[in-house]
Amino acid sequence: MKYGSHPPPDYYAILGVSPTASADEIKSAFRNLVKTFHPDRFQSYADKNKNGKKVKEVIEAYQVLRNTRSREEYDKRLIVIKTASQENATKRKASSVRVKSTFDDSFNHWTFWVGGIGTAGLTGYLLFSTFPTDWSTHPFKAAVKFLMLAPGLAFVSFMAVAMVIFFSLLIIQGFRVGLETGADLIADDRPRLKKKFLLRSLVVFCVSMTFAQSYFEWNNPLLIIFAGIGTLILGYGFIFVPVLFGEFFALLYYYTFTRHTVARATALATQIDI
Repeated sequence: MKYGSHPPPDYYAILGVSPTASADEIKSAFRNLVKTFHPDRFQSYADKNKNGKKVKEVIEAYQVLRNTRSREEYDKRLIVIKTASQENATKRKASSVRVKSTFDDSFNHWTFWVGGIGTAGLTGYLLFSTFPTDWSTHPFKAAVKFLMLAPGLAFVSFMAVAMVIFFSLLIIQGFRVGLETGADLIADDRPRLKKKFLLRSLVVFCVSMTFAQSYFEWNNPLLIIFAGIGTLILGYGFIFVPVLFGEFFALLYYYTFTRHTVARATALATQIDI
């Protein structure tokens, strides 16, 4: 097995065994981990995703450590990497400087900062657009106009930015709900899963064609029809479109990654009689 210049993962830590563990101990650890983290045991999309990745790591670790030759090659590589890491750590110790971040927890409230910066920027742009060009000739008149316009334009800017943030949060939350709903569909309704996936794919395609048509201005009648269908979907179900997109990506992830991982884990588990 070739690892190149990148350090290999700590397969012993992934399986929870010591580097001196026997083949039986490694097999037993693998069996227990596959049972514990198998994606089919979880309902939510986030849990399936997280534990699907864990199972993938466990399979990779077991396939390396169960074979005597690949395990010896891995152990040699691990020793080289650890020795080099210790030498580098010793060199950095004298010159390392611990830097404390100057950011506080308020930066976590991204909506506050986006709203404030967006409002200030939009207000400045509107003032610049409506401000008289001859302000230096009549500075008093320009100052009065500024004082009269600034509060109103600031309020208009705030409302515009607030609406953008609101709809953005609505879309994000709808997408998250769609991911969770898609995970529920995968768990509860597998016989009809392909049909639902195709319907959601069609919705995503038509809505995407709506935005593409407005940008590229295609003249193809068929593309215009799909764009029109997408416009109808947006018009009559705007709130539900992010949910459908979330369900689509949850199902797409399942068909692209999770199903393959589950099948692979199940097949390998069957070989060792889990």
